[in-house]
Amino acid sequence: MIYISTHGGEKIGMGHLHRACTLALGFERLKQDVRVVTCSQNDLVGYLGLKNLILSDEELIKEVKANDIVIFDRYNINQQLLDCYESNVNVGYVDDLGDVNYECSFVINGNLYASHLEYSKTKTQYLGIKYTILKDEYFNNEVIEVREEVQNILITFGGSDPFGLTMRLLPIISKITHVDFHIVVGPCFSKEFTELEYSNLHYYYNLTSLREIFLLSDMAITAAGSTVYELIALGIPMITVEVIENQKKIAKELHEKGLGISIDKSADNEALLSMINRLINDYKLRSIIHDKEINIFSGNSVDRLCREIVKNWN
Repeated sequence: MIYISTHGGEKIGMGHLHRACTLALGFERLKQDVRVVTCSQNDLVGYLGLKNLILSDEELIKEVKANDIVIFDRYNINQQLLDCYESNVNVGYVDDLGDVNYECSFVINGNLYASHLEYSKTKTQYLGIKYTILKDEYFNNEVIEVREEVQNILITFGGSDPFGLTMRLLPIISKITHVDFHIVVGPCFSKEFTELEYSNLHYYYNLTSLREIFLLSDMAITAAGSTVYELIALGIPMITVEVIENQKKIAKELHEKGLGISIDKSADNEALLSMINRLINDYKLRSIIHDKEINIFSGNSVDRLCREIVKNWN
């Protein structure tokens, strides 16, 4: 049995939960028996057809048996928790920052910069873009065509947008009247979110997949989280906003590799507007970013990761 312990919500965002479900679906494609473990009922898990166990950490420790695999993709794990599992249980974790080094069976960090990291206490390391956890639908070799004139721009700040950046952007982008903006409103957005009504602002609520909207877009404005890898797979030029600490390394690596341009959330409105207009008006830059993006992934990284975990630890 494979257990994936995760969580998601308004305060912490939905990234961990979405990623855990994507990983679970990868194991299911290999005919593995997998459970997504959360501390409360989650509609997304059931919607995807996955089996959801509602267990505390103590209950999960009692649940697992010899040779089972337990993967943590969440906050609030530490060496003390991992040490609670018997030595015949294969325990791994998904890391984003590279600032922890737990003694356990394996670690997963599929970020662009991760291949440079060291996890000296961990037996097996699945690091870098070869192991990015990305939905299966992004590996069908479909990419956008770069148009000379931008017509559609995507805006997405995840499932919860805890800093309210979507609302902050609305009056800024309302000044750009010749482009249609496609604004994703996640299921855990604050109840204070209010639409700004302009004919070129289009809102999308509680979507389970963003791929179709992505493919309509000439460029994107997004948090520098896991969404950037979906945009890379489709060759979509992007402006990334560093929302939380663990996104700074991603934004830095994107910038250094020429895969996007980035700005901190503390930038003033004029700086944001200037950067958006810069990318809109620079066809050559958008083309360069696109050409670099479409050469990043080689094959289905989730299937590769799941195969190797099953081979090594099952």
